[in-house]
Amino acid sequence: MTELGARRVAIATPVASQHAAERIRARGFEFVSLNVLPDDAGHPSPYGDATSDSPERLKSIMIAHQAA
Repeated sequence: MTELGARRVAIATPVASQHAAERIRARGFEFVSLNVLPDDAGHPSPYGDATSDSPERLKSIMIAHQAA
């Protein structure tokens, strides 16, 4: 990225391990993450359980969020 002329590089992810965050920052990149987990084992379902809610319920949540 910087080899191609980028002056600023940011890495963004919704979930990362502490080890990954440290490696990214050590390379001089900006790092943004909503959830930094303390170990590489992480969380069994970091993005939640997609099978727990019906598509209709998820759609209603999205519509309510957009209306707010």
